[in-house]
Amino acid sequence: MKNEDHAGSELPIGLVLYLRESELALRWRMSERTLQRWRQAGKVPRYLRLGSRVLYPIADVLAFEAGVVSGGHDGVQP
Repeated sequence: MKNEDHAGSELPIGLVLYLRESELALRWRMSERTLQRWRQAGKVPRYLRLGSRVLYPIADVLAFEAGVVSGGHDGVQP
């Protein structure tokens, strides 16, 4: 199966290289405006600005999320 992105190039379904601002806001359960403020304050992972579009590389989002996880033991006993 193929999935067309907005640029018209075809990618296999499940292969996501970038998240749009709206997708990242949904993922983090916050408004797009809050995400925009966080971006302006430098609190988000690297991003690309293509015209008016803001794209977040999924690899950077995952690394950012891994770096901000706190609490829990991750299955390791002290």
